[in-house]
Amino acid sequence: MGLGVLDDKKLPHVPGTATLEDLDELHAGAPRHGHVKHSKYGIILVPQPSDDPRDPLNWPLWRRDLITGILCLLSVIASTLSPLLAANTLTLTLYFEKSFTDIALLTGYHLLGVGVAGFIFVASARVWGKRHLYLIGTIVIIVSSAWGGASGDGHTLELAGVEQRKRLYKSLLAARFFQGIGLAPFEALVNASVGDLYFVHERGTRMALSNLSLFGGAFFTPVIVGTLTSTMGWQWSFYLLAIFAAAMLPLVILFVPETT
Repeated sequence: MGLGVLDDKKLPHVPGTATLEDLDELHAGAPRHGHVKHSKYGIILVPQPSDDPRDPLNWPLWRRDLITGILCLLSVIASTLSPLLAANTLTLTLYFEKSFTDIALLTGYHLLGVGVAGFIFVASARVWGKRHLYLIGTIVIIVSSAWGGASGDGHTLELAGVEQRKRLYKSLLAARFFQGIGLAPFEALVNASVGDLYFVHERGTRMALSNLSLFGGAFFTPVIVGTLTSTMGWQWSFYLLAIFAAAMLPLVILFVPETT
């Protein structure tokens, strides 16, 4: 394998992928080998599913779509975290009496959390699977979002001195870092889960939906947060995320099994 990437000693290729050679072999073997599996429409299934009913590729399509739908909804929630403060830069500058650089660091530390957690979570997913990371990510988003909103207690800040303002700002900074950790599993692994759950001919629409959830939520967030801040205060952009993520947690626990 090129670019210094080591070959896998157990698997023929990366899980969830298919090569052109696979397709050629299956097409060539289809008339001669009756064991090649097809869909009910006659499409050769790539990758070929096992005979194990626990294989995600053998689950009913409605169950796989339910799992994907839940992960996409969580991706929408998670994807709002990075641009969450984009519309509130001036508001937070005045609120904490900090410079624009200090407020920009609230997003910088958040992205640092995403980067640090990504190294750990992607490796963990290859060893132990993805379900535990979706659960951890959802719980971290709930806790860190509630923490971030509580860091902006207006009544406390009105009476606060310089040192207390610094402590509240640092509290929000730490909450943003942990929000990045909570975001990492959804940014890194949802598309991989689509590869676990579907055959190649089924992935197009589902992959498009998962990407729309991840990137569409990020682009629309500043518009929504700006309106929300003007009516309810910027703290509620955090509190509402905690509420929505908490509502999704039971769905993850009950309906999102391990897909690897």
